[in-house]
Amino acid sequence: MKTINYRLKTRTLYLETLFAFFLIVLFMISCSKDADKKLSSSNTLNYIYVENCPEINIEFDQANKTVEFLIPYKSSLSIQKVKLHLDFSENATSNIDPDKEYDLTSPLIINIIAEDKTIATYTLNSKKCEGGKSALLVCDIQKGWLPVFRDASFFLNSNIVIDKAFDAKVPIYYIMAASLKGSPSWDLPEILHYYENGKIIDKNDNNSFANTTLHKELILNGISRVYVIGLASMGCILSTCKGGALLKYDLTLISDAHDEPTSYWEFTEQDIDKCNHIVNDSGIGKLVLANDLEFK
Repeated sequence: MKTINYRLKTRTLYLETLFAFFLIVLFMISCSKDADKKLSSSNTLNYIYVENCPEINIEFDQANKTVEFLIPYKSSLSIQKVKLHLDFSENATSNIDPDKEYDLTSPLIINIIAEDKTIATYTLNSKKCEGGKSALLVCDIQKGWLPVFRDASFFLNSNIVIDKAFDAKVPIYYIMAASLKGSPSWDLPEILHYYENGKIIDKNDNNSFANTTLHKELILNGISRVYVIGLASMGCILSTCKGGALLKYDLTLISDAHDEPTSYWEFTEQDIDKCNHIVNDSGIGKLVLANDLEFK
């Protein structure tokens, strides 16, 4: 009887050990699959930073594994001497040396490497865009920000500028605060002139160039000069002017066609003129009166 019990216990222990081993094997296979998934999910290049050249617009096509640099007309970048900094999975490396200068006059191959294997290959192309054209940026002139301090003169001068742009066949971009979308506050006021060839671009930042399609639109259309009007002087207008200057645009602020909403308790009518002084004195851009404006 004792022998039978011993054999049963031994057999049970053997089966339990075998089952435990089986579970361990399954766990290891599962971990291996997870590791493979993690490796395969790391084959995406997240971002490329071009050293000291914020004016570059970088277009990713993850499906075709291509990257295109749209280089503005006035860019300071010499495409024969470009330093690249890549951002990708922390498990990976690449064939790009951040201290080396690369020649982008021909396509550059970027390999993403993990565990000594190339897990993704990107082709980087560059496109030097034409320049010399002009555009008008009409920033945040929406019902939700009214009234403004210099209401009558502001709309009179804004319409003068918009009409001149239309007559000169200068593209007009109406930059709209997306925070007002879905309500009547988002709309353009009836008093403001709007032409059907105008293009509307939504934004979520004070700077009209930040996280919008504006910079790409301007580059692709050969625009290197921008003229700015709108609201609010010390907010979106000043921020957009600074953003345009950083991107190397030849920028002009229409000094009597921007204003401050009266509902902004932290700003006063004097801040309209303060914005003009900052743009002019800091070398951000030029100033011109609406009546004196001639589009180039």
